[in-house]
Amino acid sequence: MNDLRESAFLEPAIRQIGDFKLRPFTLGSVPICKKLRLSQFTGEAGDEPLTQEEQLRQVAGFLWAHCEPVEDILRALRHPEQLDEQILRYQLTIPLALLPEILAEIQRVGDLAAAAQVDIVDKPRAAGASESPPPGNS
Repeated sequence: MNDLRESAFLEPAIRQIGDFKLRPFTLGSVPICKKLRLSQFTGEAGDEPLTQEEQLRQVAGFLWAHCEPVEDILRALRHPEQLDEQILRYQLTIPLALLPEILAEIQRVGDLAAAAQVDIVDKPRAAGASESPPPGNS
């Protein structure tokens, strides 16, 4: 697990799959995945299994969000009513022959993200310490 955690923090800047150049998964990836309704990548999937069409939309959405220029992604997010059309248009550029490699990369990114996850826990209080929260920084 430590090797995987190290790999997560030493991730190269760009990953090439066919003609697609993927930016690394970052702190901004999760909020963007939430805005794109990519439940496969946010852990917010419902009880119902996703249809194949929805799974492919989400894979294309993930690829789109990590390949297209950041300014284009941010501009598109300002118009959520057009996101599905944008992603459908992007799906037309993804050759089926690349799908296994794309899915493997998404799995790899998911494994790295899970390995890099840290849990923030409250510092234990010393015996007899005040119950009030510590003061903020001024």
